[in-house]
Amino acid sequence: LLLASLPATPALAFWELTPQLVAGVTYESNPRYFSDQEKAILEELNPGITDSVMGIFLDARVQGIYKTPSNTLSLSPRIRQTNYLESNKDLNDDDWYVDFLAAHEGTLGSAQLDASYQETGVRTSEFESATPDNPDDPPPVSTGSGRFSDDTQQTWSVRPSLNYQLSARNLAGVSGQFSETTYDEERETLIGSRGYLDFSYSSVDIYLRHVLNARNYFELALNGGNFLADEDGRLFRNSTDWFGISATYNWIYSDTLTATLNAGLTRSSVDVSAIIGGFDPLTGALCRPEAPCSTSNEERNFVGSLELRKRTELTT
Repeated sequence: LLLASLPATPALAFWELTPQLVAGVTYESNPRYFSDQEKAILEELNPGITDSVMGIFLDARVQGIYKTPSNTLSLSPRIRQTNYLESNKDLNDDDWYVDFLAAHEGTLGSAQLDASYQETGVRTSEFESATPDNPDDPPPVSTGSGRFSDDTQQTWSVRPSLNYQLSARNLAGVSGQFSETTYDEERETLIGSRGYLDFSYSSVDIYLRHVLNARNYFELALNGGNFLADEDGRLFRNSTDWFGISATYNWIYSDTLTATLNAGLTRSSVDVSAIIGGFDPLTGALCRPEAPCSTSNEERNFVGSLELRKRTELTT
């Protein structure tokens, strides 16, 4: 690991360039994600044959940062290449990533913009790893079929956020996420459609926080979003919308003990059209290419939680 740092203006601004290179060996016992039933069939056809493979990987990245007391700019390109033996070329991956961050910290608030692009194999992007880069990250939004594929997924994502202190006791903030995912898959299934469908995802969160004292605050939040799987030239469409409002009371009893009370209402609606395969949930009719099915649903729920968190006190 190398680090280069050059102050542009002493104590005011600096930049860092951090290259990183990792190489290793990887082993997978079921790289094509066969089900138990599929593995039993393969074992019957080829006794003693397994799908386990071993390969090598090379992971290279560079993080460039420019930072001042109130501003941060960061750009991080990365490539991860995985190669297996000649007989398993369909498992080889060249995964590309680019992450960008721009942030500003002011006396009354902050603004931040995260953006990213990734071009990865479906094996990388749609199946969770036992050792993810960041275990705290949520699983990715996906319209994958859950089957093995050597196709490629491209995803653009933008995540802006803004926080502002309205007064000594009141804070407000808004954040959003907008992403679009496409596939390069060209093969068609038996029913004349691809196994993967391009999709987009968007969400917005708004909050208003009132600080009661040094140990207590009350927060009101609104959130909403949309998931849309829709592609030109294809009849199938899946649209999901949701909206929610919640109120939160947070109590800090000590440095190691906190309590949170949350209550709210949520509304969600789902509309799916041009379904082929299976049966209509309302009529029981077979969903055929010449007579596709559609379905819609809307739900409203009350949600609430009470959380008590106790942290072990560490001493040095």
